[in-house]
Amino acid sequence: LHCHTYHSDGKHSPEHMLKRAKEIGLHALAITDHNTLNGVRHLHEDKVYEEYGLKFIRGFELSLNSGHFLILGGKQEKTPHILKKFKVIDGANRHKHKKREIKEILEEFNNIGSAIIAAHPSFLKIPLCVESEILLDLYARGLVHGAEEHNNDLRRHLKQPVYGVWHRHVHKLLKSQGIPCFANSDAHRHKDLGKHKNFIEVEDDCWDIVEIIKSKKHKGNK
Repeated sequence: LHCHTYHSDGKHSPEHMLKRAKEIGLHALAITDHNTLNGVRHLHEDKVYEEYGLKFIRGFELSLNSGHFLILGGKQEKTPHILKKFKVIDGANRHKHKKREIKEILEEFNNIGSAIIAAHPSFLKIPLCVESEILLDLYARGLVHGAEEHNNDLRRHLKQPVYGVWHRHVHKLLKSQGIPCFANSDAHRHKDLGKHKNFIEVEDDCWDIVEIIKSKKHKGNK
């Protein structure tokens, strides 16, 4: 549910990431470049993902100074208008904003039916990571539908034992508040794709990952 291409700070093309996802046995993939849909627009419009036999989720990583959020699905054709409204620069991996705006921006994406997951939340005052108090407030307001308890890119940068401290704290916080937990690779390189993954139980082929996330029915992660 979280990876990047060369349309933001990733190394590979969207097609390369789809191919890699198929090779390692994933059934679905969300490409989430920073503040842009450039990497996913043609994949959706031309249904390129069907060549790889994958479910594909249009999305992006809303990247604000006070935190990053995975915006998945919904009426993504409205995304450019929303980003322009709040003067978010296309493709930038951070955006300065007033504190009150974070709720206004997320409300806009809730209104178009997106599922929203807080990426790499933190109690450690890590730059660009949403802080615990803000996350709890956003969840209580129904503005986010879950948060990451594992993030492989953060693991690469923090390394052990700091990453272990981060994970244990975040896991305990999310579980104590009943916030759904997700584990994502946050892959910027194809070789990191699938380092973490989420499990969703479906019936036949009629399923909508975004709605399952919003209804808090995913089955766990690894």
